[in-house]
Amino acid sequence: MGENTSDAKQQLQVAMSSLIGKLFLEDLARDRDTLEDVAMERVCACRYYDLADTLHETPDEDLLAIVTKAIPCELCGE
Repeated sequence: MGENTSDAKQQLQVAMSSLIGKLFLEDLARDRDTLEDVAMERVCACRYYDLADTLHETPDEDLLAIVTKAIPCELCGE
């Protein structure tokens, strides 16, 4: 019975983390300034200056991809 309780707790934690992550991304999608700030924090060093130079022209979708690490860097893989 202890294993089932532990598994249930772990599944609940994963579900809560996923929900919190989705809410965080939805909030970012609504606030361009915050999205830009988070993207600059999460972008790898290889792409930092390129993003800094084009930040205001970069589409929200691209910034969200940087935040979620959906598109890894071609140089460092991050």
